[in-house]
Amino acid sequence: MSADSSVLVLRAIKLRLEADLAENLSIAKTYIEQGVGVGDHPDLVGQALQAIRKAAEAEDCLRFMASDKFQCSLNNTTAVGKFFDKWKD
Repeated sequence: MSADSSVLVLRAIKLRLEADLAENLSIAKTYIEQGVGVGDHPDLVGQALQAIRKAAEAEDCLRFMASDKFQCSLNNTTAVGKFFDKWKD
């Protein structure tokens, strides 16, 4: 795989994880703050918790990819640069 293709893959992964995080945060906040459609969701607590877990998993993945543990040859190239910096601790 070329370096350009690898950068695209990394960007796609990052964007997908950020979308998963945003989606599941939105779902959890809606369940918790608005409680709309409670009749449609008899396990409201379980579904809110599931969304929170999915959001936490996406955030965990983003932090892992930004960490030194994720050894990717592209992490230190100018092509990727500070791509994951906002997710570093």
